[in-house]
Amino acid sequence: MNSSSSNATTASTTNTNGLSPINQFELWSPFEILRETAPHVITIDRVVTPIWYIIGFIGNPISAKIWLSRKVSSSNSSAVYFGSLAIVETLYLILHVIYELHVAWGYNTYHTRVSCEIFNFLFLTPQYMVPILVLGFTTERYIAVCHPFVKEKYCTVTRAKIVIGCMSASSVVFGLVQVYIWAFNDDLGRKSFNRATTSDYSPTCNGKALCSETFVLNEMGDQ
Repeated sequence: MNSSSSNATTASTTNTNGLSPINQFELWSPFEILRETAPHVITIDRVVTPIWYIIGFIGNPISAKIWLSRKVSSSNSSAVYFGSLAIVETLYLILHVIYELHVAWGYNTYHTRVSCEIFNFLFLTPQYMVPILVLGFTTERYIAVCHPFVKEKYCTVTRAKIVIGCMSASSVVFGLVQVYIWAFNDDLGRKSFNRATTSDYSPTCNGKALCSETFVLNEMGDQ
């Protein structure tokens, strides 16, 4: 094993002042960690993920068009749930492309001020909404099958639209938490392997808990 590989797999490094050893993985992006520890994972990701993109970007719009057509959705409340689910999944795939460019290809697609928080908010919101939509659809089917006498009262298109609107608002509220959790930090950067020197760092988008933990370690080293 050569010296560069040995340095790359070392579990700890020092801060910029050379005073305190800290976990070097805290300064790396997911792409850099995988590139050094499990490069085959990146290769599989780059091959498999585009296949799912093709299926999703073709299938979801077709499903949404069918389920939300006036002929189908005018008297079928379940169609409203299915159509909404297809739209949410399409939006998620679009955001996942941005995420994939960062994780699997190493591009800093959202590592800037404001976009760091906004992207994580947008990226997590549809992930909150999908299971809630499935829960809503499942509840409606439960009512229709197990309590058929109240089906006409609760399983209506109008009620389905109201429920989906409330679900959307709830997902947005849950997603707003990500604005607090994530923050752009240009002091604690991500050390890149393609840099000429080991002291160069680039700004990154980190979880605030991770940033705080590393900040405390550096402060302890300074003392």
